[in-house]
Amino acid sequence: METKKISGPVLPPNKPGDPDDEEITLAITVTTPFKFTGIFETKYGAQGTVFVRHYAIDRGGFQSPIEISLADRQVRHLQGVTTGQIVVPPSVSELDYPINLSTFLEIGRTSRTTLMAVGVVAEPDGTRHKVSYSSGAQDDQIIVLAVPARLSIRTGRKSLSTRSGGVVSLLVSVNRGTALSGPVTVQLLVPRHMRGISAEEIVIAANENQDMLTLRFAEGRFGPFNMPLTLRARMMDDRGYPVLSDTTFDVVAIKRSRRTQKP
Repeated sequence: METKKISGPVLPPNKPGDPDDEEITLAITVTTPFKFTGIFETKYGAQGTVFVRHYAIDRGGFQSPIEISLADRQVRHLQGVTTGQIVVPPSVSELDYPINLSTFLEIGRTSRTTLMAVGVVAEPDGTRHKVSYSSGAQDDQIIVLAVPARLSIRTGRKSLSTRSGGVVSLLVSVNRGTALSGPVTVQLLVPRHMRGISAEEIVIAANENQDMLTLRFAEGRFGPFNMPLTLRARMMDDRGYPVLSDTTFDVVAIKRSRRTQKP
């Protein structure tokens, strides 16, 4: 690694409100040799689907794995966009990066997702430094114009009542969009703070559009049901990626009446 001597004056802070002491903290970092680049594009993406963006990687001579993930700082609210981490092997200089578009991504709003690349640079003496690269440039963003979901789910009723130990059957219907075919799995998503409710997932066959979901409520204390519960439908598209759709319904807990006896 080439070294170069740099000299110059170091002045203490002198703006109003800055500390009066003359101590200055100096940080020296290692240059990140690699970066990723994209070609500007704006495409449509449906709610609850996986959107894939192609990138080239300029390694700058870096010959170690590079981890690609969501950037710590985003240029816009993600609105539930999620993804995993992809490790690019040393010999690879391009990748297709998939992101999961949420089921509630706002239609008509431009979604902008930024990524970061992380790698470990080793110096000749064996010292290792973790370095990163991120870009909010328009060409490097994952720009998606949200459109309606390709899969939809609905329930026969939007609210139900139950007592502890109760069992309730709920009609669930799905609608598959163009080019979607196959079975649909329906799962109950229960918030962490809610207790005493469960439902085994059901599979709606490829030639069917509805089925019954059985909800079971535990004996004794259960709930609190202070927010809607979510049902999630899931199936696979022709690329092998999941397609999701959510719907919500309310649960009202009915307390058992207590009979009082007269003396």
